Amino acid sequence: MELYLLDCENLQIDIFLNYLSPNRRKKIANLPLEKKKSIMGPDLLLQYVFGSVDYHYDKDGHPILNNNTKRVSFSHSGRYALMGVSDVRLGVDIQEVTEFNERVAKRFLNLGSSANRDDFFRTWVVMEANGKRVGKGILISRDELVETYIAKHDNYYLAATLDENEEIEKFVVLTEKDLLESPNFK
Repeated sequence: MELYLLDCENLQIDIFLNYLSPNRRKKIANLPLEKKKSIMGPDLLLQYVFGSVDYHYDKDGHPILNNNTKRVSFSHSGRYALMGVSDVRLGVDIQEVTEFNERVAKRFLNLGSSANRDDFFRTWVVMEANGKRVGKGILISRDELVETYIAKHDNYYLAATLDENEEIEKFVVLTEKDLLESPNFK
């Protein structure tokens, strides 16, 4: 599996609009500036890695690349966008560590009363990544969880999971400068 993390904080939107899919352009049209940036991230990561944003979603909500057999999964939160790439079904999630919602922790994540903010966000990204992998979102049952890679970057937790046990071969953190220097953005 390969993971690509894009820091979207300093993206100049005008430069990258032409690299977005029509659906993504429509999605960001009326959003505040800071939200636009991370929502642009998945398409920009696709362009960076594959040179194309040609994809669609299957019936389970998985992004499927047209003209490529690789599998991808996307997530974005705050200033970052995350993309996982593999030959097998996968799921990724990233969440900014913000306020801790104890009610959500107990109701959806079955965390006890001693759970803290880190427990909450670590569990949330594991559940979300696994849910994306099987096409069920956060409502995945604990029996469906598989081994998950978890990391903390800045004030964010990220998780990645696969149908098969596979090592993370590449973890790349990118900025706008990296995108602009890529031959896929010429």
